[in-house]
Amino acid sequence: MINRLGNAVKFTDSSSITLTLSQAAENQYTFEIEDTGPGISAQDKQQLFNNFTQGRAATLKGGTGLNRLGEGTQFTLTLPKG
Repeated sequence: MINRLGNAVKFTDSSSITLTLSQAAENQYTFEIEDTGPGISAQDKQQLFNNFTQGRAATLKGGTGLNRLGEGTQFTLTLPKG
């Protein structure tokens, strides 16, 4: 979560970053991070998981963008309670 929030801050120069915590079920919590950062092009995404490959935005700021170019990123994590 800390890494994902750090990437959201790093890649979102303006607009918004939203962190939401909700109780998905009686024994589960869901964390959702959504940002309006630059995203990643389809061409860069094809190369993303090759060794030592980053998208264009990542080479400028470090890290990777995982959503489509111009659409920002949404990350969801659901964990059991306890």
